[in-house]
Amino acid sequence: MINYKVKESRFSNCDDAVFDLIHDFKESLFLAGGYFRSWIHKKEPISDYDIFFIDLGKKDEAEKRLEECGFFRVFTCPAGELISFKNEDGVKVQFITKFQYSSIKSCVDSFDLTACCCAYSVDDESIICHEDWLKDVKAKIIAFNDVTFPVASIARIVKYHAKGYRYTESTLSAFVMMISGKEFDGHQLGLYVD
Repeated sequence: MINYKVKESRFSNCDDAVFDLIHDFKESLFLAGGYFRSWIHKKEPISDYDIFFIDLGKKDEAEKRLEECGFFRVFTCPAGELISFKNEDGVKVQFITKFQYSSIKSCVDSFDLTACCCAYSVDDESIICHEDWLKDVKAKIIAFNDVTFPVASIARIVKYHAKGYRYTESTLSAFVMMISGKEFDGHQLGLYVD
């Protein structure tokens, strides 16, 4: 993993309520995933803001804060692993509640695609990302960091390919090598909302 120091001005395209949320709840949650690609590909729309938790006990309080800022719940995963919110402007925030992470780094380590392996640490004023994150985002390359949910990862290959990302034979070979010999339970073979 690599840490890059960033100035708050980098967040000029971030929704104000999300920016305030990650600062006010910095001990409990953090922003990670696809949002940071918008720093590189400025014309690529921000589809959502993914919020992950170090302390799931603060989830209800964080939800209340979003509601006070005009967000409303639009989807709750039946298994309770994801909650989506939107505001009147169509800004989407997702609380990923499947896991409580021990650290920001442990969360980033768990992501499947390197182009998503990025998160912001308010305390360190830095992004924590995969060593290939910047290279792969700039070149719009699909590469794998880890595969825990293979069916969902295949769906993400399709999704990112539609966004202009490309995969290579080595990408597909790496995917096969990562899943070969592993045993997956029914839960891991599920197709998740992303």
